[in-house]
Amino acid sequence: MLTHLSSMPLPAGGGEARKLDAQQLDLHIAFFTGYIPPYALPVYEEINRRLRRLTLLLSCSMEQNRNWTPEFGDLEVQIQRNFSYHRRWRHPSGFTDSIQQHLPWDTIFQVRRLKPDIIVSEELGLRSILCAFASRIYGKPLVLVCNLSEHTEQARGLSRVLVRKWLLRQCAAVTVNGASGERYLRSMKAPRIYRFPYVAVPDYFVADVRRRILPAKRLVLSSSLSERKGVMPFLQALANWCRKNTDSHVELEICGDGPLRVAVESFERPENLKLQLHGNCSFLRLSEIYRQSQILVLPTLADEWGLVVNEGLASGLPILGSVYSQAVDELIRDGLNGWRFQPDNPIEMEQAIERALITGPEELAEMSRRAKESICQRTPQWSADQFLVAVRDVACHKHETCLP
Repeated sequence: MLTHLSSMPLPAGGGEARKLDAQQLDLHIAFFTGYIPPYALPVYEEINRRLRRLTLLLSCSMEQNRNWTPEFGDLEVQIQRNFSYHRRWRHPSGFTDSIQQHLPWDTIFQVRRLKPDIIVSEELGLRSILCAFASRIYGKPLVLVCNLSEHTEQARGLSRVLVRKWLLRQCAAVTVNGASGERYLRSMKAPRIYRFPYVAVPDYFVADVRRRILPAKRLVLSSSLSERKGVMPFLQALANWCRKNTDSHVELEICGDGPLRVAVESFERPENLKLQLHGNCSFLRLSEIYRQSQILVLPTLADEWGLVVNEGLASGLPILGSVYSQAVDELIRDGLNGWRFQPDNPIEMEQAIERALITGPEELAEMSRRAKESICQRTPQWSADQFLVAVRDVACHKHETCLP
């Protein structure tokens, strides 16, 4: 089932990024996922160009809490028959969040109808359970796409852990978006593990080499205004710093909306701290705000990645970020391209704010340069490469046509 690949050696199933030759794989993949976020569309389009056929089966055109317009480009997309519901996520960090769950109940029928060479399913939930049964019934290898981290998966119940271990035994390979996710899956005895990383929407987020020296330190926070994102504890820590440093002026641009908007608007702050709420922003507007800022803030209490880190780095913004974002944990080097902190440790968070806000213009410019360099390779083509290595290896193993 593979074209012109017999000379390519099989790589090991580790987490290192690997390059796949730009040749088309003679494979049809049925990719089951919830919806297509804008940042994933260019990656799927690149994957589609490199396969005989890619069918994306979505649980919905877009989830209700996402402020994005569904866009599918030229992809082959089908909306499944699906039952959706919301559940509360309670995390040991102390926050609760609402998560939309999907049960695409026609999954097994779709596999029978499409007859793909490989089944790909995102997440370790009901969708993947149905795909695992379809894999067994129709003899199609299953690849699981797992976007998670050790921190996000804390305190999962025993029944969920047992289901996940069963699922991981049913699949031929697993992809993860970062090193922490890989460590978690290795602890669960997952099979061959590959990286399938997130990338920012191309062309929007570009470093502004002419970023000017501003009279006040201008920070930008781009996230939903929810408990999970740690917005209110960060505001309190930032206000505390400003009260101790009355000669310094700080501006915080807030891009996003959510249940805590009223609390943010009414937050009592010192005179030398200015808040500007922009609400939900288009990528174009967001990129403009990034270019007018100096530092990007991400104080999240739990994020399996945190794509704003990619966006900020690509825009030349050092990151003042929580280590509970896998993107911060993996991409940010303290004092080089940002400042790291634990958001549930107020003293540590204030110390990180202090280090960021006393950074001088020349050092900030050097950190901006390093920020851009640290993200330059993470393109849709690079991300697609990592995914295609995984599916190629699965197909090679099934048909034994790629042995060196």
